Amino acid sequence: EDGLLRPLIIKLMCDSHDPEATSHALGLFKQANQPNSVAGSLRSTIFATAAEQRGAVEFERLLNWHKTTTSAEERVDLAAGLSATIQPELAKIALGLLTSKSVKKQDVHFWFKSLMRNPHTRVETWQWLQTNWEWVKHNFSSDFGYTKFPSSSAAAFSTPEHLGIYKKFFTPLLDEPALTRNIRQGLEEIESRMLWRQRDLDDVAGYLK
Repeated sequence: EDGLLRPLIIKLMCDSHDPEATSHALGLFKQANQPNSVAGSLRSTIFATAAEQRGAVEFERLLNWHKTTTSAEERVDLAAGLSATIQPELAKIALGLLTSKSVKKQDVHFWFKSLMRNPHTRVETWQWLQTNWEWVKHNFSSDFGYTKFPSSSAAAFSTPEHLGIYKKFFTPLLDEPALTRNIRQGLEEIESRMLWRQRDLDDVAGYLK
């Protein structure tokens, strides 16, 4: 249990920008000369911290590792790291990879989900989905992964504005049998999250202040 809890706590500390944890994570990244130089349980956290806290140099290093690794596990950890960038120009590079040969088809949804969860890249990622929907449909409509795109989009949304743009894009797709259930669930999830925010946001903000 300690072995499972420790990397989770470290991840939460780095996500919260704890100075000591962040400094240590960046130090480990600097020392690493290849992806497997970092312990597997901490790899995605270390890579994400480097991408978020630093810039183009670290992003390029992660990207080069992603291009050369033959390990599926390392590829996912590197995708998680690259998706953590907060710089718009680097987010565009990451999104451009999704339709390229650099990202395997089975990894595309993981990239999309990770970039949607990142509040700094969410707008660009949502735009990417709308612009590239025909490409998504062509490549994934016969695959179970196709149904995940509405779900992962909904998971990142929680406001009336989000609900509106989600409805505008996905409602016309409700007649696709593969998507119907996930789109309806997505609408319910966003509405539920909206009510949750309306009920508790002020109290939580007050407590944190």
